[in-house]
Amino acid sequence: MKALVYYEDQSKKEPQAIVYFQAIQDVYVDHDGETRGNLLKSSFCVKMPLKTYTLAADNALAMSVWIDVLLTGREGTALLNN
Repeated sequence: MKALVYYEDQSKKEPQAIVYFQAIQDVYVDHDGETRGNLLKSSFCVKMPLKTYTLAADNALAMSVWIDVLLTGREGTALLNN
């Protein structure tokens, strides 16, 4: 199963969360984050059935790549399961 795994910090061995591509409902730009300051202008959301994760990229281009990869991964997983 393909997944996005993240950790509290680099020294941790256990993931803080695992986001399975097949469970991703949507990935979109966090337009509300733009009003909170420059640091969040490249934030985006990953909507899951029970939780929505808000992530931030280093810049708008990196955010666009992340969104594309996550949506492509979700669609690829859906095609494999059909």
